[in-house]
Amino acid sequence: SVNMINEWPQYFPAFTICNLVPIRSDRFIKPFLDFTDMLNITRTNDSISISSNQAKYIGDFLQIKVNQNESFDEFFFPLDAMLIKCTFNGRSCSAKNFTSFYSSTYGLCYTFNAKLKNMKNIQYSDEYSGPGNLNLRFYVHSHQDV
Repeated sequence: SVNMINEWPQYFPAFTICNLVPIRSDRFIKPFLDFTDMLNITRTNDSISISSNQAKYIGDFLQIKVNQNESFDEFFFPLDAMLIKCTFNGRSCSAKNFTSFYSSTYGLCYTFNAKLKNMKNIQYSDEYSGPGNLNLRFYVHSHQDV
C-alpha cells in the first residue's frame, strides 16, 4: 500500500553558489610573497605576480592559515561586493539573506535559505504569493583573481 502525504507550504530549497577559489590578488600577493620569502623561495623584484615556482606553495600558505585558526576572508570577495541584484518571488533580497562557508574544493560559498540550528527564518516557495523564483545577478572580479 502506498500512502501520500501532502505537505504545504513547501520550503524553498537551499541554493548555494561558490566562487571556485578565486583569490583576490590585491590582498593576497603581499602576505603570500612574505611567506615564500620566509621559506627562502626565490623572490624577484616583482611584487604584483606570483611565479610558477611560488604558486606551488599557495595551498601550504592557506593550510597554515587554517591550522593557526586565522581567517582568510580578506583574500576573497565578500558577497556584497559581487551581488548586483537579488530577488526572491519579486521581493528584494541581499547578501544578508545568505550564509557563508568555506569549501576546500570550491572556495568561499554562500547559501540562500540555509537552515541553521536555532534559526526560524526559512523561506517558503510560495512566500510573497510567488512561484518560488530566486533571481541573482553577479559582478565577477576576474581581473583580480590569482
